Amino acid sequence: MARRHFYAAFRSAFRGGQDAGDADEMMGYRAAVWGMFIGLGYLVLWLHAAGMAYGAAILCVLATLVTYVGVAKIVAETGLIYVRTPLSGQAFTMATLGTRTLSGATMTALAFSYALVSYRGLFMPGLVHGARLADFVRGNRRLLLWAVVFGLVLSAMVSLVLTLHLAYVHGAYHFDVWPYRSGNKAAFNAAVAKMKSPQGTDSIRLMLFGIGAALMGLLSFLRYRFPRWPLHPIGLTIPGTNFTRELAFSAFLVWAIKGLLLKGGGMVLYRQWQPFFIGLLVGYALAVTLSFVVDMVWFPGQGHVVHVF
Repeated sequence: MARRHFYAAFRSAFRGGQDAGDADEMMGYRAAVWGMFIGLGYLVLWLHAAGMAYGAAILCVLATLVTYVGVAKIVAETGLIYVRTPLSGQAFTMATLGTRTLSGATMTALAFSYALVSYRGLFMPGLVHGARLADFVRGNRRLLLWAVVFGLVLSAMVSLVLTLHLAYVHGAYHFDVWPYRSGNKAAFNAAVAKMKSPQGTDSIRLMLFGIGAALMGLLSFLRYRFPRWPLHPIGLTIPGTNFTRELAFSAFLVWAIKGLLLKGGGMVLYRQWQPFFIGLLVGYALAVTLSFVVDMVWFPGQGHVVHVF
């Protein structure tokens, strides 16, 4: 659907000298395209400096980029609150190249790179929401870009400092979350196991990957060609993740309620009930925030597990 737009953006970035039609965008096309190439190149060089071979670094970065963009697209199209990718860039790299062809330095660098990986798309879904907010901004949208950049930098710095402070004062093991309980060992244990028993290219996984890609392409084609096509291609991407399994009943329940509203009163009744369901989400978020404040004031250093994600 966006092929022409991407073509125009890349043509503007490499040719220039003409109106790119990006005056109302948060970032100019040339800055966006070259910024992407420079950023991806820096990541590849950084991973190589950490010990990873160039081929593995390029494949890992590209696979991670695809999964992050995919998660952002799923969030934007479906509105799902809990989404995670079923595969990491590291796992895809090892399955494609085979651990038998990867050196010990590459395997070690892949293990360390898990510290910077988020199965939820890291910043990408939030940036997509920011781009959507720009559609409602009157005036210079470039100012919103700087606000987003400032928010990202500030939140990253505060998160880093606070995490290190709490880890050294109270012990990271007491955070009671997977990255600090068992995840910090799992990546290295898996790397050592694969180095002791190296395998070639995982042909079965790649075959399933190809079948899934073909089915995804078919469903996407049918969706765009037939407006009443009932099966959404996104349903093929995340059914095996734990978030989807836990949310399956809720998703069907919401689907049923939405169907009843549309059948009973059409779009008018549906839009009338939208504030109520949005209020449920906002109310839950406020309740979690209030619980955090209560723990900070009356239960310092103890706290209660109210929400885990």
